Amino acid sequence: MPLCFCYIYYFTVFVVSQPQSVAVLVGDTATFSITVQGTNPSYKWFGPDENMLSDSNGVIEGATTATLQILNTQLSDGGTYRVRVLVGDGSVDEEAILTIGEFVTALLYRY
Repeated sequence: MPLCFCYIYYFTVFVVSQPQSVAVLVGDTATFSITVQGTNPSYKWFGPDENMLSDSNGVIEGATTATLQILNTQLSDGGTYRVRVLVGDGSVDEEAILTIGEFVTALLYRY
C-alpha cells in the first residue's frame, strides 16, 4: 500500500481594520481603506450602482489596492462602497458609506 502525504492548505482572510464610513463636501477627496492579514491578498472595490465610477457590475475599474480614493467628489458619488478581499479560495466583503454634502453660503442682511 503506497504511503501518501497530503497537505491541506487553509486560505483565510482576517480583517484587522475595516473601511469606515466618511462624509465629505463636494469637491473634496474621500478615502476608504482596509487592513487585512493573509497571504497575497487581492482587492476589488465596488461602488453604488448608479455611480459613474462603476461599471454595470458595480466594479470600480483600476481599484485593486487596499485603499480607494475618490477625487473631486460629486453628489452622485454618494452611496455604499464595498471591498472584496480575496486570499486563495477565501474572501471577505466589507462595506462603508460615502456621504456628500454641499457647502452653502448664507448672506445675512441687517435691516
